[in-house]
Amino acid sequence: MQRQWTTFATSGAPLASWPQYDESRRATMVFDEISRVVDDPEREKRIAWEGYDGYRGQSL
Repeated sequence: MQRQWTTFATSGAPLASWPQYDESRRATMVFDEISRVVDDPEREKRIAWEGYDGYRGQSL
């Protein structure tokens, strides 16, 4: 994580292993013992709220 943020701070972009976010893919970097990119990790929670009248399309 530190290397990703340091690279971002010095160059304006993270390492290539952290893809640019777009709403269709919702690629999210998960920092753990082994960091990885997960597409739409909160999909089930987000979809559960889509029929709710107060849903505004915001990420949970």
